[in-house]
Amino acid sequence: TVSGCIIGREVSIGKGAVVKNSIIFSGAKVEADAVLENVIVDKDARIKKIKKLKGSADEPLYVKEGDVV
Repeated sequence: TVSGCIIGREVSIGKGAVVKNSIIFSGAKVEADAVLENVIVDKDARIKKIKKLKGSADEPLYVKEGDVV
């Protein structure tokens, strides 16, 4: 489920993932069953090991370019 997001090109969001109020830059991958809320995922980053990431509307969580989280 994706709601209230900006999604770049060539982004992969796995089955069962929930992404809310987030910005996902080009080439990023969100693995199956991950939960992201108020997160900025930079280019070519992967959400793989940590399945739940949550920031706030005032201070979103940031995953930098190329990181595997």
